[in-house]
Amino acid sequence: MTEDFLYYIWQFKLFDNPLFTWDGEEVFVEKPGLRNVNAGPDFLNASLKVGNISWHGNVEIHVKTSDWHLHGHDHDPNYENLILHVVYHHDTDAMPHDCPLVELNQKIPLSLFENYKNLQQKTQFIPCENLFHRVDEFTKSSFLEALYIQRLEERSRVLEQRLERLNGDWKALMFERIAYVFGLKVNADAFEMLAKSFPFKNLQEINRKAENMEAFLFGQAGYLYEPTDEYHQMLSNEYQFLKHKYNLKALENHHFKLLRLRPPNFPTIRISQLSSLYADEVNLFSKIMGAKSLNQLNDIFQKIKASSYWNTHYTFGNLAKTNTEKWLTQQRIQLIILNAVVPIKYLYAKKYGADNIEDLLDIVREIKPENNSIIKSFKQIGANIKDALDSQAYLELKKHYCDSKKCLNCRIGNKIIHHVR
Repeated sequence: MTEDFLYYIWQFKLFDNPLFTWDGEEVFVEKPGLRNVNAGPDFLNASLKVGNISWHGNVEIHVKTSDWHLHGHDHDPNYENLILHVVYHHDTDAMPHDCPLVELNQKIPLSLFENYKNLQQKTQFIPCENLFHRVDEFTKSSFLEALYIQRLEERSRVLEQRLERLNGDWKALMFERIAYVFGLKVNADAFEMLAKSFPFKNLQEINRKAENMEAFLFGQAGYLYEPTDEYHQMLSNEYQFLKHKYNLKALENHHFKLLRLRPPNFPTIRISQLSSLYADEVNLFSKIMGAKSLNQLNDIFQKIKASSYWNTHYTFGNLAKTNTEKWLTQQRIQLIILNAVVPIKYLYAKKYGADNIEDLLDIVREIKPENNSIIKSFKQIGANIKDALDSQAYLELKKHYCDSKKCLNCRIGNKIIHHVR
């Protein structure tokens, strides 16, 4: 038995009635109270009737009565005003306190605990892998939007903290986040380091010719130390001027990895594409924030490609076997929209009271679902994943519920615990 399971039983009143205190008085639970995840009793503001007396206050729950002393509650003033102590097993003759005590042993339906225990013991892709298909589609689909909003909330908290450190510079925040996504997955951290290696205002001030933007970003990424050809030398010369002007300090390019990457995903190609984006779009932030549909967002990014030098190169000084333009792919554009544009637009809407959050969800619903290994595994066990909102929600489910076996907090897990026989 675990306290988490007892919290679940108490919160949803899944025990068998009637309940009796250890002294034999009947207990009627009107309201189990609000779950408290901070210091103090487990449930706050509960409403009970013990015998003929109504009580309003806090409830503490333990597996065993002796846990009261084990957890140090006997010397904690937070526990002085309890109205009920709920335990699974009353294992001591001496009462550790004056409040009524209820034992739930023999009051919990065996099937609930067996289902919960079975889920907790699973070591598969997710605990309910073999039972997932038995949960109705309404339960799953209604949970998905809540999961996706939870994912956006988590990301917006991180972005808001970064925005404060940037003194409210939304354009700088957008640049950092877009750069991060350009590097996904292998070079995401390196691209974020690159974006944070200089004040964003420096990038805004330089001449918006593509070669100037490339010189700035390739120089900051540490790619211009030893020029190998004429174009490389031209970028290096330009960067030396910019470095002196803005007192810049470049990264070492060993942060950027090539291993296990297809050449079109090499960091050199991505840096050139990022340079092109910020050279071409003078009012990029305004255009992104003003876009109301997926088509409008696609129009911003679909015209972005690496500079012509990269038609015949994947790294500096090394000619490729083919001559091809390196356009930003639709898959990368979707990643930018999902992982940079939508979270920042969501945070912006929250901070300024905009009512376009449903429009954001509609944009995400228009995007095709990701096709990574986690999504493939969910599909194999019967998940109906129609769009990017679904796939993002399932990624959230896996990360924050399945991996830590929080089945009691999951609507799908709840359904299985309640109804699977």
